[in-house]
Amino acid sequence: MVKLLDMAKVIRSKNSGPYELTMDIILKDEASYRLLIEKQCITKEVIANLYRIPVEDVINVIHFEPAHAIKATIVRPICSGDLNETIERFFCLQYGLRICYTLFTIWFTITSRTL
Repeated sequence: MVKLLDMAKVIRSKNSGPYELTMDIILKDEASYRLLIEKQCITKEVIANLYRIPVEDVINVIHFEPAHAIKATIVRPICSGDLNETIERFFCLQYGLRICYTLFTIWFTITSRTL
């Protein structure tokens, strides 16, 4: 069984401006990076499903080969600093809640598709 936590060097989310949020997965090695890319584990559709947002709100999913990294950026539901903004200003709480589901989804995707 392959776990994302075992494959990744870094998994993080960050505020990428007042209107966007970004998630980064930096893999430990080229083999792990290639596996996620070939199995299409991180796509706009996967991100939209995980965060329960329309696919149109997933701005991009970028594969950055030199760093063995995958970056996904989504539209912020509320502008950063808005009076209605919650404690999730930097996306950390939602990120923490979704990580277990993300790990299962990626594990399932990798193991359910033939190599």
